[in-house]
Amino acid sequence: MLSVDPNRTPVRYALTDKHSSPRTNGVFDYIVVGGGSAGCVLANRLSKDPANRVLLLEAGGRGLSPYLTIPAGRARLSDKYDWAFPAEPEKSLNGRTEEWESGKVLGGSSAINGMMWARPNADDLDEWAELGNKGWDSESMLPFIRRSESFVGPASAWRGSDGPQSVDFPGVSHPTTSMFIEASEAAGHVLNEDYNGHSQAGVALGQVTQKRGLRHSSARAYLGPARRRPNLKIVTGATVERIILEGNRAAGVEYTSGRRKVRSLCDREVVLSAGAVGSPALLMRSGIGPRDHLTSVGISAAVDLSGVGKNLQNHVYYALVFEVDVPTLNREFNAANVIKGGLDLVLRGTGSATSSFGHAVLFGGLSGERVDYGAIFSPFGIFARKENGRGRHKMSMMAESAITVRVGLLRARPRGEIKLQSKDPRQLPMISFEHLEDPQDVQDLTLACRKMREIASQPPLAGHVVRELVPGLSVDDDASWEQTLRAGVTSGKHYGGTCRMGVGEDSVVDPQLRVRGVDGLRVADMSITPVVPAANTYATALLIGEVCADLILGKGHAQDD
Repeated sequence: MLSVDPNRTPVRYALTDKHSSPRTNGVFDYIVVGGGSAGCVLANRLSKDPANRVLLLEAGGRGLSPYLTIPAGRARLSDKYDWAFPAEPEKSLNGRTEEWESGKVLGGSSAINGMMWARPNADDLDEWAELGNKGWDSESMLPFIRRSESFVGPASAWRGSDGPQSVDFPGVSHPTTSMFIEASEAAGHVLNEDYNGHSQAGVALGQVTQKRGLRHSSARAYLGPARRRPNLKIVTGATVERIILEGNRAAGVEYTSGRRKVRSLCDREVVLSAGAVGSPALLMRSGIGPRDHLTSVGISAAVDLSGVGKNLQNHVYYALVFEVDVPTLNREFNAANVIKGGLDLVLRGTGSATSSFGHAVLFGGLSGERVDYGAIFSPFGIFARKENGRGRHKMSMMAESAITVRVGLLRARPRGEIKLQSKDPRQLPMISFEHLEDPQDVQDLTLACRKMREIASQPPLAGHVVRELVPGLSVDDDASWEQTLRAGVTSGKHYGGTCRMGVGEDSVVDPQLRVRGVDGLRVADMSITPVVPAANTYATALLIGEVCADLILGKGHAQDD
């Protein structure tokens, strides 16, 4: 429900007062909050016109570490690149607590993710349109998806070839990858030459966001070509504390940079691209959100918008690991092979250093034709370990030659919530979510895991599987599977929904991505998704950024009738 307080006094700021505290740091046409996936798109597209003065604010740094660039370096990334948002203990996971990973660096989560490229399928986008979001159907979205990517594979009406984002096939081949694909076919899954093409369903070689073997994040793809534009100002280490409201208009933002508090003002629009956790939290800190919750943490509600922070969604995964009699990439990630891997990367853009999770992928349906689960194949054995007793998981290599199949439930039923812990902007918001709250999700994920066992039992893979290491064949009946899943599932890190786009009173933004009740303010990131797509979310975030740029620049898409 939306209501605007008619009695509140407009807060006005003098644009020329250089001695005010906090200090005013310029007036811009557009301010983009968050230099993540969609934020980098907006910074590029909005600053292409030299008449537009654009400010991009990012809380993290510029991301100069080689571990951000070399794909295999992901396992050694510093914690400083991750927000690691806190969450409440989950009853459905036996009281376990998960920290929610999110990139805190230019490029956002695209700078730290597993580099899988999986576009939203037609069913997902058509569902958005059916929910009242005119113009967001699959046919209307295809041009935006195509213009975002530069795919190295065969040209088709479904794929883009000259977009900013490079999309390649894995730079390292391994015999177990082709074994997995052939075994999947033997188990009845269709071979799909391009799961980002006409149809998503089936088993396929993975596609990754790499260029010449190196990670190609949104910071490299979109921000790189725009960095030197004189009309684009990029400020890193800038934590936005609130949106400045002047009457019912977003007039700018206030942020901290080091020990300074800075105010930047804008003539046209503020766009939030701080992610599915950050964007609703910033709205609430600015007095835009559920009145009762804001009051409980000492914030006066300027706009009572009940949907802010609600409708949180995520995918849930479980990893099966099989020991095999073929040497896998576990043996490549050691001191003896570092030099060889480095040379392969430098000279050819290939080799073990380019490795990511998704060497092969499988998308399928458990009931009907619609995709509702996925599997990610890796030709190495990994296990999740906790750090410092916290709920945050780091992946470690197994000693055995092994393969890993991460099985994901892509239409999980739970809906969670983002709430502020206090009005102090230095305190991170709290996440309330139950990954296995719905018993049907437990049954569905169990069935999907059993399908992976079936694949492992098919030739040619079956001839090389020595044993199932995780969870082990003792886990067989429904009760033991449920116990295993509740103890071992992990977050898919595919968040969305918390600033839901729609036409109802509980929606946060309209189909033009404008925040209800506030002029000059939009949201453009995964938080606007009514339903999170059955895919990894990076491609969808770029799509949202591309559409929002057109909406702002008045190019006609999804405009009012």
